Amino acid sequence: NFSIIVGGNLNTALTDYNIIVGGSTNKTNQPFAIQVGGYQNYINGSYSTGINGFKNRIPSSARHSSIISGSGNTIDGYSHYSTILNGVSNIVQGNAKYSLISGSKNKIQAGYYNTILAARSGYIKNSNNSLILEGYLNKIYNSYYASFIGGSLNYSVGSNKISIINSFSSSGIASTGIIVGGASNTLSSTTGAIFISNNSSINSSSYGFSYNNSTIFGGRYHQINASYSSIIGGDRGYIKNTATRSVILGGNLMSLSAANTVMVPYLRIKNTPVGGTYMVTVDSN
Repeated sequence: NFSIIVGGNLNTALTDYNIIVGGSTNKTNQPFAIQVGGYQNYINGSYSTGINGFKNRIPSSARHSSIISGSGNTIDGYSHYSTILNGVSNIVQGNAKYSLISGSKNKIQAGYYNTILAARSGYIKNSNNSLILEGYLNKIYNSYYASFIGGSLNYSVGSNKISIINSFSSSGIASTGIIVGGASNTLSSTTGAIFISNNSSINSSSYGFSYNNSTIFGGRYHQINASYSSIIGGDRGYIKNTATRSVILGGNLMSLSAANTVMVPYLRIKNTPVGGTYMVTVDSN
């Protein structure tokens, strides 16, 4: 009763209050389901909508959801209020409510308010408020407040509040961490950060210690295995697990194992007088 089919070919409305406009071989089977155009789409969720597309599917358990264009996309489970916007073979399933996907072969599995846009093989699982925007083979597991923006092969496991922005081949197994720019960086510490660095890492599991609040800024091939420590610029800097609250400034192949220490390859302090009780003195030139 009260269902409408306008134009099209071989379309089927199987229950009350359905609307199908145009297209071919489309099917609706729950109250207030709508399909506009497309081919072989199946909209079976109440108050759900399909627009254009090919072989897109919304089963009866997913309500108030939409698939707009694309092919082979599915909103399944109790993923209410979710949207797939274009793309191919994207899936929203489990209890992933209020989610949005675009791109190819992406999946959101459970969690609320998640977004994947223009990515390929992006994967969000059991995660709330997470975002993957563009990129390739990105993943987020068991995480919330996590974001990947751009980049490729980004990866996060069992973490929260971590962001990887415009980075290539980066990964994070962390809590409250951030990677901004650079390439092939790894963040596995608590409350750590890597900014605009290449092939650098902050580790949490080496030598059985747990490290946090460390930062790498610039440079490349750096590694920090200590808490409250930093490397700024330079190349191949290494802060060992014993060097807590220490800093390496620039240089090449600098290795630091002493706590509460600042290491520099060459230090010039302008207008500092010669001699006296200063720990570091240079001429005034």
